[in-house]
Amino acid sequence: MARMISPREAAQLQERGEATLIDVRETEEFDAVHIAGARLQPLSVLAQLPADDDQGKPVIYFCRSGRRTATAMAQLESRGHAETLILDGGLIAWRQAGLPVVVGDKGPLPIMRQVHVAAGALVVIFVGLGQLAPVFRLLAALVGCGLLFSGLTGACGMALFLTKMPWNKKK
Repeated sequence: MARMISPREAAQLQERGEATLIDVRETEEFDAVHIAGARLQPLSVLAQLPADDDQGKPVIYFCRSGRRTATAMAQLESRGHAETLILDGGLIAWRQAGLPVVVGDKGPLPIMRQVHVAAGALVVIFVGLGQLAPVFRLLAALVGCGLLFSGLTGACGMALFLTKMPWNKKK
């Protein structure tokens, strides 16, 4: 069973080279801010990644708050390290402890947050306009149907559209 470890303990183990830090967040999150020396292995693709070379060492997994990591504990333990540790409180706790991080280019909001903002704004606008002309209520319902479809299938047309926007292009 994986055990929780405090940010200070994790920093000491990393500093002495006695453990490997693995960030399970997505690439955009990692690029925005990460712990120096941590390796990126997003949970979304972790199952497809080859086994790590340093399995004899303990590994410390973390995400932003610790929630994603805790939910994926069984998947993380199956990676076969000598010991599986979870950073208690994730990157948030690491920063609160005053431990150093590498801050990269902030870039745009993560794409799914952009979808939430756009869909929410469209619904509010269409419901408001629905007071003038009922047809706009149908457009609000259409946005809701798109979100439902996206949630059920994992395919999001709005996300695909938003990735084409100029602010989401890599420089």
